[in-house]
Amino acid sequence: MTAATHLLAEAFVDEFLRNADWQRVAADWGWVIRRPGPLTLLVALRGLELPGVENAFTLRLECEFCPSLPPNVRFVNPDTGEYDPNVDARHLARLIAPDCTTHKQYVFAPPYIYGPQLVCTSAGHGYYVSGHTPTEDQRWDPTRHSVGTTIQAVQRALVNPQYFQGRFGGV
Repeated sequence: MTAATHLLAEAFVDEFLRNADWQRVAADWGWVIRRPGPLTLLVALRGLELPGVENAFTLRLECEFCPSLPPNVRFVNPDTGEYDPNVDARHLARLIAPDCTTHKQYVFAPPYIYGPQLVCTSAGHGYYVSGHTPTEDQRWDPTRHSVGTTIQAVQRALVNPQYFQGRFGGV
């Protein structure tokens, strides 16, 4: 990543965090956003309440590809901010929305630095490196999309009873 690319990506994240409309959306949904690094966000959010299922989740967004491509997004262990498929599956929401599906272990070819989990949405970078082809309407466009677009795509699936199927690892 060049210094100029890094600065553009950081400015894109800054713009999202300062945007009053996105601040209102975050407040309405109850998102708690932390920024552990210039291009990394951790977002605590809630899913649909299901009997016997914890509905608090944490997303990690890596924004180094922004603004030309969306941030990578994945569910992570809230204590570590990371995802290990062998121990952290219980932190991964099982989503089956047409525009946001989760895969516990997706086979990326070649291997992906943020794999193996895939939150499959055209608002996430992993979608573009996993062989998916968005329609023109779905394609990431930094003039109309922001980091908030990515979070919101996951949030919509998390609260829809047709699309939120609990967690991969149970409770």
